[in-house]
Amino acid sequence: MANSLSSLLFPSRLRHFDERLPFRSEFSYSNLMYGLAGHVIGRLTNGSWMDALHDRLTRPMGMADTYTAREVLEGEGLKENLAQGYLVDPLQGATLELDQEQLWAATDTGVAAGGVVSTAEDMARWMRFHLKGGKTPEGVRLVRKRLLKETHAPQMAITSGTFPREGLYRPESAVDDTVPAYCMGWVTGTYRGYKRLVHGGTLASYNTLMTLFPSENIGIFTVSNGVAQFQSDVHWSIHNYISDFALGEIPWLNSSTICHQGRRRHTGSPGEFAYVSGPSDLAVSPRHSRETTSGFHQTAAVTTASKPLGKYAGVYHSLALGNFSVRLDAVSSSLRFRYGLFGTGHLQPGLLHEHEMRMVFTGPLWYIQGFKVVFTKTPEGFVTSLHVDSGPDNKPTFHRLDTVSTVNSDVASSAAHLVDSKAYPNVHILLFAYLVHYLISLFFRRCFTSEVYS
Repeated sequence: MANSLSSLLFPSRLRHFDERLPFRSEFSYSNLMYGLAGHVIGRLTNGSWMDALHDRLTRPMGMADTYTAREVLEGEGLKENLAQGYLVDPLQGATLELDQEQLWAATDTGVAAGGVVSTAEDMARWMRFHLKGGKTPEGVRLVRKRLLKETHAPQMAITSGTFPREGLYRPESAVDDTVPAYCMGWVTGTYRGYKRLVHGGTLASYNTLMTLFPSENIGIFTVSNGVAQFQSDVHWSIHNYISDFALGEIPWLNSSTICHQGRRRHTGSPGEFAYVSGPSDLAVSPRHSRETTSGFHQTAAVTTASKPLGKYAGVYHSLALGNFSVRLDAVSSSLRFRYGLFGTGHLQPGLLHEHEMRMVFTGPLWYIQGFKVVFTKTPEGFVTSLHVDSGPDNKPTFHRLDTVSTVNSDVASSAAHLVDSKAYPNVHILLFAYLVHYLISLFFRRCFTSEVYS
């Protein structure tokens, strides 16, 4: 696959990421670190993480229908059996199919963090493996009990505001439902006095949650493929309701208490950001379809600003994330951006601050919302850098390499794209892992203002 080289180069980029917090000082989840762990496993086993997964776990456990993203793309008949993902276009209110081939092609580097495709039956086998202390259904030990138990043990305290869900405590709540510590791929805590292991995952329209009660030999797994706006909250509510029955407790969730359950969320606000409105030169996708002349769903209006935007055009570079290109479209007088293979769209200048611009994705990542680009200028007005703002702590910086003249040529754009891709072949992979990770936290912050939890 074209992504193989990207997977090999991926670890060399990580050293250039800014350190968010001192090592082991505070909980901070990172999909990129799980991608690195997968790379290390491949090196230690003289193969790949995918091979190690199958040779040491899935095949011995009889998980015959569990694959990695790469296998789904390359395997015969696998894509056709994959559950179609659905998303809602917030501008049209239409339900659209997710372009699955583009989605799975972008997960190669981060496969160890979220690139596994499976079935309910295989996930039941996976839960039994953990509940049996590392044994297969036939009693064959695959992992030493002591080592597996260590992965279930607390490794880092989760302080308030650092995890998507806040705990419930008596007497404010009818039950205790805590998430005080992170383990190795699990969150540990208690539910109604019982020790619980839990972990969820989100990738575009897909949402999963797994819950284990080791002392009671209980496991619960749910998965959805859209289009519910607040899927995570739905999963947690379902799990708590099922847990009550499985534990022999009287269910406490009803039409009233379930609303309180949904308000356990991150504190924070996405903030206000005003934009200039203007006509669009993009074709809007038909309802309930993602097909357009370009093959991708296209969204709303391109903004025409009242001030010249050519000064922002250029190529901006990050040692960690590669090139971020900005060009001025002469026809629409709007700024277009390109990042890697999948990140394309236009920038809407802010009404209050021209140098703060909203990112409107128009390619296969059209569903990503809430990101903005903030340009930095010298006192003389020369633009020197930009950062992508996806949250209070997530603002990677790209420094300007050169200036780019006004472009209105698909050929020129494609040529620039090829140069970027050859020089930085893993940029599109890093983009997707980076955006998906921060998009999840963005959803949590946004839902706070709506009195619901995602």
